[in-house]
Amino acid sequence: MNVFNRRQLLALACIFALQGPAGAAGPGKTVDGMEVFYGVVPAEVIAKRADVHDPKMHGGKRPGPDSQHLVVSVLDAKTGQHIDNATVVATVTPLGMAPQEKRLEPMQINQTVTYGNFFDFPSSSAPFRIAVKITRLNVPTHNPPVVEFEYTPAASR
Repeated sequence: MNVFNRRQLLALACIFALQGPAGAAGPGKTVDGMEVFYGVVPAEVIAKRADVHDPKMHGGKRPGPDSQHLVVSVLDAKTGQHIDNATVVATVTPLGMAPQEKRLEPMQINQTVTYGNFFDFPSSSAPFRIAVKITRLNVPTHNPPVVEFEYTPAASR
C-alpha cells in the first residue's frame, strides 16, 4: 500500500488540479535532492483550457489524435518547495517506436510551477518509457540528473 507524504500529496494535487479526474499520475522518485512526480492528462482537457486561458501554450499547436499532456512537478527534497527555475526535458519512448524529446514548458497552476508539453502516446505502443532530465539554474553539474518512469495507460492494462 502506498502512503503519500505531504510533499507527494502537494505535487499530485497540483498535477490533478490541472488535469481533472481523467488523468493518471505515477509515483514520484528522488534524485540529486529533488523529488520528481509526473502525470499524463488527455490532451483535449489541456487544449480546452488553453483555448480560454493561454491560446499560445506550447507554441499554439493543436494536439494530434494520440496526444496526451505530460506534466512534471519538481520539488526540493529537503524543503518540499517547488523548483520553478529549472530546464526540464522529457523523452517519451513508445514500445517499439522512435523516442520523442521535448522541452517541458513551465506552467503556473494555483501559484505553483509545473512543467508540461504534448506527446504522442499511441495506445497500441504501451508501455511508455518517460525519461526526464532536469537542469537547475545556478546548480552546476556536468551531467544533469535523469529520472525514468514507466507509464502504462489504464486502457492498456
